[in-house]
Amino acid sequence: MYCAYDQQRDSADDIPYLKFGDGAPPQAFDNVMRIKLISSIIEAPVANQGCGLKLKDLTSYRACLACFPLHDHLALTFLQQKWMRICTLPHRQPEDDIKNYFGEKIGLYFVWLGHYTKWLMTASLVGLGAWTSIAALGNNPDSPAIPYFTVFMCVWTTLYLESWKRAEKRTALRWGMIDFEQEQQSRPEFEAIAFFRESPVTGLQEKYFPPEKRNPVLLYSNFVSSSYIVTVAAGIIAIYWFKAWLSSPLPFGKVYLGKGPTDDDEGGANNGTFALGGIIGSAMNAVQIQVMNTIYEAVALRLTNAENHRTETQFEDALISKTFSFQFVNSFMALIYLAFIKTPLAAAGQEQRCFPNCFQELNTSLGIIFISNIVSGNLGEILPPILAARAKAAAESKGSILADAGVKLTDVEKQFIAEEYDVLMGTFKDYGEMVIQYGYCTLFVAAFPLAPLLALVNNWIELRVDGWKLVQMHRRPFAVGAEDIGTWFSFLEIMSTLAVISNVALFVFTGSQLKDWGWLYRVIFFIVLEHILLTVKFMIAFAIPDVPEDVENAQAREDYLLSKVRDNVADEEEEEEYDTVEMVDLSVKLTDLVPAMDAQAVKSAMV
Repeated sequence: MYCAYDQQRDSADDIPYLKFGDGAPPQAFDNVMRIKLISSIIEAPVANQGCGLKLKDLTSYRACLACFPLHDHLALTFLQQKWMRICTLPHRQPEDDIKNYFGEKIGLYFVWLGHYTKWLMTASLVGLGAWTSIAALGNNPDSPAIPYFTVFMCVWTTLYLESWKRAEKRTALRWGMIDFEQEQQSRPEFEAIAFFRESPVTGLQEKYFPPEKRNPVLLYSNFVSSSYIVTVAAGIIAIYWFKAWLSSPLPFGKVYLGKGPTDDDEGGANNGTFALGGIIGSAMNAVQIQVMNTIYEAVALRLTNAENHRTETQFEDALISKTFSFQFVNSFMALIYLAFIKTPLAAAGQEQRCFPNCFQELNTSLGIIFISNIVSGNLGEILPPILAARAKAAAESKGSILADAGVKLTDVEKQFIAEEYDVLMGTFKDYGEMVIQYGYCTLFVAAFPLAPLLALVNNWIELRVDGWKLVQMHRRPFAVGAEDIGTWFSFLEIMSTLAVISNVALFVFTGSQLKDWGWLYRVIFFIVLEHILLTVKFMIAFAIPDVPEDVENAQAREDYLLSKVRDNVADEEEEEEYDTVEMVDLSVKLTDLVPAMDAQAVKSAMV
């Protein structure tokens, strides 16, 4: 069932049992379903009437150069025409068409990104108003509008996450992905090195990785991950010590533009001199973030592979946990230092003081890091596939007699030289980029109210860049199912809670509006205000059901129908009881998967 259950349904638009195709009669399987069935038949054991061929193993051992489904150019053209319109609102994407062509996992990413971008519209408008208030006061970050904007963002994060929970459940119902994670098969990599045991549930033999083998691997993995986190934290501190050295002596430090400090103009303040130490330090931090993220990404992937997780979901959740923990420190450590550590160090004589507070420096650093991530992220998604495809095409044609004769590559060969799209790592990188962006938009938004607006502009472009990359620069990926966005949502919730604490602390301790209050009064006010906002946040989350009522009814209806089939229970309205049940052939034949093949082709394929 692919829609909400309604006893008085009048519309035929939402039908619970889907048929595909424009022909008559309509087909039982769409393109994605056929690809899934064909790949499952190829990889199924021979005992189960499959081919017993592991596609990943064949390509890794170079038994075949590549294995991928071919693009349907007609369907792809229609999809691109509907999808790539610059004026289309983020939540008006052809979500079902994307899913029907690329699969549920990729489709769900675009549903989430569109939903997130739609909610950024409201935050951008309010943030623009707060920034206007700051500009009207002579670029004073201690604008009276900032406390109200902080409260608004605390409520906004809660409403956004609760809204996504409900949208995610509706999408899973519409796409038939409810309880998908409970039905996943073992990963081929897991099967390669796992042991066998008797299942405590079914009593049958199953793949098993014993704890005495897994625990040492997990211990080593956690040690390596922690070492990288400590190393990057130390590197960030070193960068900011270097930044402090460049910025001394005040006001312009050792690196500046202009004449420099003189005795006639109060240290150069009136002769156009511009200090560069802070900008250089922030730029170094932005480069360090990109470099260390790239290095650790490869390390985290190797560590997670060594842990030998059974399903793709378990593997991805473990990889997300490692990667996000590192990226959180790598991306936000410098901003945490500016917001909360630099001022106490300055009071102790270990750092230069911010005048009048660190809001301005935090604003500058966040803006530089945010904009550099936007530019490098989009260029990094466009340029590598283009360059890789050109290099591969040149390598394929080099020294070829056919190329010298002017023979062009076939369509299949052109798709072969296109860049492969890894469904796991492709969406993984896209989610990671957006989740870190969400942190920039929420954790320090009191110091940089334009962050939601910049994120909105970036995401508007990102939706088209990610879509263009899939339809133009990559091979068609194998379709993979997905019920939800996984552990990414847990980290979104964690950052939403931290955002309340962080922004209240910025207002109370980093800003100057409460500078006349004693330290004890500030601490008490911080605790009271933070607890009030957290209480409001959790009350809103509790008041909004995670699963919409119509989805709950549909799930209950499906469970009811399955129980009737399983237990052979007659309908209540039936007056006759049937002792026998007609047997139905549910096997999938090759002609079901490839209806266009003629009889001779089918006969040849089966030999």
